[in-house]
Amino acid sequence: MRLISITAIDDGDFRLLYHYDDGKKVVTKTKKVKKSEPVVKSISDEYPLAEVLEREAHDLFGVEFEGNKHLHEKLFLPDNYEGKPPYLKEGK
Repeated sequence: MRLISITAIDDGDFRLLYHYDDGKKVVTKTKKVKKSEPVVKSISDEYPLAEVLEREAHDLFGVEFEGNKHLHEKLFLPDNYEGKPPYLKEGK
């Protein structure tokens, strides 16, 4: 299978949707992550594209991906940005 995309959703906790192409159709696998402990294992060793997709979820939602060597290099946010992740919902 080939990784296509990772979608992060903040619905009180986090849902990470991993979208894959299996050669015939798109397959989506879901991983639930507690907002109070937003840490998951990176898949960037197996799928190099994940490095950038995980960095996006980290920048915008604050999800930590253990093992992603470039996670703390900003992707979309300015280098000096220090506020909360912009897509993180309050009070959930």
